[in-house]
Amino acid sequence: MNALTKTDTDPVAAGETDNVEPTRYEVQHYTFCDGWVNTWRVCNADGTDEPQTFATIEEAQAEIDEFLADIEAEIAAGERDEDQGYDASEFCIVEVGAQ
Repeated sequence: MNALTKTDTDPVAAGETDNVEPTRYEVQHYTFCDGWVNTWRVCNADGTDEPQTFATIEEAQAEIDEFLADIEAEIAAGERDEDQGYDASEFCIVEVGAQ
């Protein structure tokens, strides 16, 4: 199942081609306290971290699909309780500025 995709206006389609940086996408997870947030991080070799972003919607969707499959496999193997899974509706893909 695909996650919801939320995008802003495309500046290239609007004719604004000067200084347009490549679009990036992030996966957001719905949390009770903060609403939609990007909880996915990339850890750098120097110990810092940053939000994980993707070049395409398809890459972001593939990561969601892999994550959900991993969780389902953990439940099937007894490594997680059945109520510790996620639903695809808890995730969305959002267009963000270039990273």
